[in-house]
Amino acid sequence: MRTSIPCMLAMYQSVITARGLLMLLVTTWTLFCQCQYASADEHVDSLCGPRCVQSALAKFGIEKELLEVCRLSGYKKEAGTTLEGLAHAVREIGLHALGVKSRIEDVPLSKAVVIAHLWGDHFVLVDDIQGETIVVSDPSFPRRRYVSKAKWTEMYSGYALIVSKEEIATLPRYSGPDIRFPGGFVHDVGRVDSTRSIRCQFPFENKGDKELVISSVRSCCENVRAGVSRWRIPRGQGGLIEIEANISPDDAGRKSFEILVQTNDPRTPRVVLEIRYSLGSEISAFPPQIIFGDVRIGSVVSQRVVLAGIEEILLSDIVVASSVSGLTWRVCGIGTLWGRRGAVIEAILDAKSPPRQVRGSIRVTIASQNGEELLTEIPVFARIVGDIQPTPEVVFFGIVRHGSRALSTVTLHPRPPAQFTVERVSCDLPFVSVVIRRENDAWVLEATLEETAPAGDVKGTLSVYTDDPDEGKLTIPVHGFVEARVASQ
Repeated sequence: MRTSIPCMLAMYQSVITARGLLMLLVTTWTLFCQCQYASADEHVDSLCGPRCVQSALAKFGIEKELLEVCRLSGYKKEAGTTLEGLAHAVREIGLHALGVKSRIEDVPLSKAVVIAHLWGDHFVLVDDIQGETIVVSDPSFPRRRYVSKAKWTEMYSGYALIVSKEEIATLPRYSGPDIRFPGGFVHDVGRVDSTRSIRCQFPFENKGDKELVISSVRSCCENVRAGVSRWRIPRGQGGLIEIEANISPDDAGRKSFEILVQTNDPRTPRVVLEIRYSLGSEISAFPPQIIFGDVRIGSVVSQRVVLAGIEEILLSDIVVASSVSGLTWRVCGIGTLWGRRGAVIEAILDAKSPPRQVRGSIRVTIASQNGEELLTEIPVFARIVGDIQPTPEVVFFGIVRHGSRALSTVTLHPRPPAQFTVERVSCDLPFVSVVIRRENDAWVLEATLEETAPAGDVKGTLSVYTDDPDEGKLTIPVHGFVEARVASQ
């Protein structure tokens, strides 16, 4: 719904009375809130999942770089990440995470942070439910959003991630139809020829204990036909959503269309299936980014990328440049990689000390009569690691009552075949003490937040000194929150 300010003023120009002005302000605000989310899809940020995790961690006093959350969640530039990937990131950092399929009203908002999955591969934080309004924090917008439950039903996929510092109890057992798509809600058919049509299927199952009913399957596009193999699905059985689309030569570039499925599953009454494809002569890199992951100091690793769509260019005209120290490359020739044909480029990373995060890009250009023309830019991510792996990677005390003590343990594991000795440990917070002990090949650091800790945020650094040649000093973040003492009446 889109309503301009001049239109709204015209609607009310005849009622400029005290009562009319009040009605104008209320209606304008309501329309403004609706308009803000009407165009949400135009501003969806592919980093919304990692950003939601970052915000959730901040609520527990933990600060993490976005790049680190992306790495832990398995983020991909074009595909984003999944709820499972976000859960993995949360657990790796040291908190508890539970993925659920549930009505948002049944999720314990008061005891945890909740990340909801919306159609269009978008994630938001659910802050509160106020009557018929869902209050969310959306990484794509600077302010909180107030969404009506009717609008929320259209947007919400039914899946959410509960994040907590305590173990999370499973939600009460659900009784009713339960539609599941084991292959996901998005199907990417890759590059297609404009002379043929797209055909694909989405298998689904009824995991509930009552009959599932599909009431409609439709597309808003005239050139797309969609149907279902069966409309009524008993419990434990499944079916297929079948799609056929005729492609127009005018659709050059990266495209997608949606299929809307209506069901009697109260938790997912509306399913949005997305089909993505590429058409035309655009140059695309696959994989769209290079992620080396953890690379040991002294190792040399490589990864190949295919530039789909490059077949007739002279390889000698391709120019590759990189902003990453220690990264070299070579053009391997024209070939087929990951089912895509084009120019194959190999990136080679020589991991040298010190341990660090690596973030940069490879720019691929082609020499032409007009100079150099940029074909594509490929992000590069890696983490160069040494012999020592801290688990978890942060000292987290959680929320502590004022005047109480709290314990947190970090274990330093050697990456085989390395051996090391922890010589001493210090903390820049005077109210945090640390005890070191050895367990087999690992070293355990037991940090204690003393009763003297002042109220407010706990934020500091643990410095660990070792005899390792590459990691003589490790720094481990310290986080927590001490509640203020409540004065007695």
